[in-house]
Amino acid sequence: MAYLLDQQESLVSKISNPDVCLLKQGSIPHSSYAAELESWHQIIKKKLLNKSAKKTSNKKLSGLIRFYQSSITRLIDKLNNKNCSCSNLLHCHKKYLTPLISNLTESLVFINEQYKDFFDLESNLPKPCEDYHRDIINNRIKTIIQNLSQTSISPRLLHIMLHPLMDFTNCKKTAYTFNDKHFLYKWLQHLEDNWIFVFDAECHSEELIKQLIEWNLNSPETIDFFVEFITEKYRMEETKEDQLSTLRYFQKCFKQHVIINKQGYLPDGPTLKESLTNWVEQEIIFINDTCHINERKKVAVIDDSVK
Repeated sequence: MAYLLDQQESLVSKISNPDVCLLKQGSIPHSSYAAELESWHQIIKKKLLNKSAKKTSNKKLSGLIRFYQSSITRLIDKLNNKNCSCSNLLHCHKKYLTPLISNLTESLVFINEQYKDFFDLESNLPKPCEDYHRDIINNRIKTIIQNLSQTSISPRLLHIMLHPLMDFTNCKKTAYTFNDKHFLYKWLQHLEDNWIFVFDAECHSEELIKQLIEWNLNSPETIDFFVEFITEKYRMEETKEDQLSTLRYFQKCFKQHVIINKQGYLPDGPTLKESLTNWVEQEIIFINDTCHINERKKVAVIDDSVK
């Protein structure tokens, strides 16, 4: 096993060198890197399954899987960025390099599915995987927008619903993790299954709150949207008591909802439920301590907010 790991690390380290030809060179005499890598995904699968069959301790298995995961990811990215000086570059890459990347990606998918408890979800997706998922998500976004085009949904609300997906298709982050990918696909599937609830935002404002809170879309954009939406609602009230009543209504809504996806859009940030609960509590305290309801500086309301 140690030899196999050393050989893999050697491949990862050398493969990006533009002077290294995948067809003419290799770590084994009379062999090429292309030939070695061609069966690499099968070797990895067999070795991991063999270790599992021998009931290797979870600690050792976890370390081994994460090593393979990081090495394969690096190798995929290096192969994807390989810039050879060969005159037959395009043909070589199409015939040999692309299948190698595909095979290595397959082994990464295998590890992810077979060893979910040990897979490092915080690590970044290889660039070819990112591009692959970006195309899929972009096409599914177009279908959602087409389905909603004839409804009364506001542009602002549509933006809030889709912005994590749009951020991904527009490459907003420099890199995306496996956690990001899982969240995006879960949210995308949920939208496809439940998009009808947004047809009438006025009648379904409580359902809107429920959906976004339960799925923990805890981005700054979503928080700002709700702050503006709720602020507009309670400032329409003419008395202090009515303003407090409106805020307590939203406070009750927040507390009633159970978070389905605790990982959230931003895994390291507070949940959307926590952020909104804290904000509305501060608003209630402020209004309780205020003699006149209009003393506070009015928050600007965007033109296309939910009416």
